[in-house]
Amino acid sequence: MLQRFLVFIFLISLNGALFGQDKSLIKVDSRWYQQSFTSDSASYTLAELIPLFSASPQADALIRSANNRHDFSSFCQISGVFLVLYPLLNNAIGGQSNSNISYIGIGLLGLSVPIEISSRRKANAAVISYNQFRQAPIRVDLKIGVNGIGLNLRF
Repeated sequence: MLQRFLVFIFLISLNGALFGQDKSLIKVDSRWYQQSFTSDSASYTLAELIPLFSASPQADALIRSANNRHDFSSFCQISGVFLVLYPLLNNAIGGQSNSNISYIGIGLLGLSVPIEISSRRKANAAVISYNQFRQAPIRVDLKIGVNGIGLNLRF
């Protein structure tokens, strides 16, 4: 009798834990200079979403790819700006400037644009996939068989 009561209490607490999960969705606010992610009152960056999305394999792969592309794009932007400004500053202090370095910097800046666009698209796809994963119902089946009680969780 005590064992059945303990199993019943366990199932009640499991039921409360499953249905008490946070189902808030993540929203994407995209501007031409930045992309921000919000959920109710919390605001996230792209790198902060990686641990959150680890529960969904598809969203995890997309967000990691988007973060890698964003980091590479940022590297291209920073190095491109440096290479564009270096000959100008070198000429301003009286040195010889090499305009070919500026052309390489402009090329890196141009290369960073499509990479950043693909990063934003992958981040949007990851958020959509994660929100669908979060809204999927969790089914709990209690099966009583000949050998005893079985608990089945389906995601």
